[in-house]
Amino acid sequence: MQTTETKPRFGGHRGGNILEFYTEEFRPEPSPVEVFRQHVVQWFFAVKHLRFFETNRLTDQPTTEDLASHRMVCSALITFGEFASNFARRCKPKVDLAALGLSVDSIEAETRLLRNNFKMFHDNTISYAEADAVLKEAFNEA
Repeated sequence: MQTTETKPRFGGHRGGNILEFYTEEFRPEPSPVEVFRQHVVQWFFAVKHLRFFETNRLTDQPTTEDLASHRMVCSALITFGEFASNFARRCKPKVDLAALGLSVDSIEAETRLLRNNFKMFHDNTISYAEADAVLKEAFNEA
């Protein structure tokens, strides 16, 4: 009889799909605490990689495709951050994030940063040219 090992690889079960880590958490039955903790660690890892993506692909004339990818991934990460912080706060003694060197506050802070970055890249209330004009006027640059 052949057994298939389902041990997670670096980047997740599906070779680095940044969204996979949170999908299991939305099942009707809760995940075991160890699985939840693993998902929180993977979430922080995914957030770190999103920051690299933002720096490398979104800071200077981002493409429509890059912005669409960012919108989807950032939304998913915000959703999981909200879920994880609520779940961890409700089950704090059971979850024991301190064993990972984390806290509910660290999840909430990272989720706030994700929301801020989402607004920065997707709330197009002023154009780049308008923003440049405001900065030049503010700093008296001719």
